[in-house]
Amino acid sequence: EMAWKGRLRVLGENHPLTLQSMRHMAQVMVSLKQFKPAEDLLRSCLDKSRRLLGEAHPDTIGVHKQLGVLYFHMQRSREFEAVAREDLDLYRRVYGPEHPETLVAEGHLAIALQRIGKYSESIAILAPNLAAKKRVFGEAHPSTFESMRALAYALAETGRIPEAHEIYWQRWEIARRVLGDAHRVTLENWCGYASNCVRSKRYGEAIKIYRQVLEIRRHRFGETHEATVGVKRNLANTLALAGRTEESRELQAEVNAAEALRK
Repeated sequence: EMAWKGRLRVLGENHPLTLQSMRHMAQVMVSLKQFKPAEDLLRSCLDKSRRLLGEAHPDTIGVHKQLGVLYFHMQRSREFEAVAREDLDLYRRVYGPEHPETLVAEGHLAIALQRIGKYSESIAILAPNLAAKKRVFGEAHPSTFESMRALAYALAETGRIPEAHEIYWQRWEIARRVLGDAHRVTLENWCGYASNCVRSKRYGEAIKIYRQVLEIRRHRFGETHEATVGVKRNLANTLALAGRTEESRELQAEVNAAEALRK
C-alpha cells in the first residue's frame, strides 16, 4: 500500500508504474479475502490501462486476467464467464489461435462454462484445445493435464462415461510414466480415475485404487493429514455404495476422528 500511495503521489494516478502498484495492491487484498475493494481497484486500473495503454497492451491484458481470477475466487460464475470470453477473443486477435496464451484462455473459458452448467459448449472448446495443447506444450505439461481433467469431467457430467474413463486413464498413465507412481499429481489423477469408476458403478476397481492411494498417503503424510483423510473419505463412501456397510462405518469413524483432531 505504501508503494502504491508513494507512486500515486510522485508519479500521478495515470503513470504505468502507479497502475502496476494498483495491481499488486489488489493481489494483496485478494490474499486477505478483501474481494470487493480488490474488484473496485482492478476495475479502476483496467479503465485507466485501456485508456492509456490500449486493450492489447500486456499490462491491460494482465489486469483483465486478474479480474477474471478474482471472479473465480468470488464464485461469481457469470462475470467469470464474461471476462473469460473477452480474454479469449482478444488473445485470438492479438496472438493467433495456437499461441500458448490463447490455448490457456480457451481452457479458462471452458472451466467457466462448466461452472454454469454449459457442459456441451465446454466440450466443444476442450476437445480441439486438448489436441492443440498436446502439439504446443506436450502431453505431460500441467496445462495439458488440466484440459484433460476438465474434458473428462464434462464428458462424465453429460453421461459420456466411457469417453471420460479413457481420458482419466490416459492422464494417469502419462503422470505415472513421467512423474512416478507416488508423485502427488499421479495420485490425484489416479483418484480422478477411481471417481469415474464410481460413476460407472465399477466399485471394486475404485475400491482397489483408493486403497493403494491410501497406503501411499499414509506412509508419506500420516493418518490425520488432509490428503490421507480425503482419500479415506472417498473409500468409505465407495464401500457404502458397494454394500460393504460395516467396512464403510469403520473407515468413516476414522475420518470423523481425524477431522476432530484437526479442529
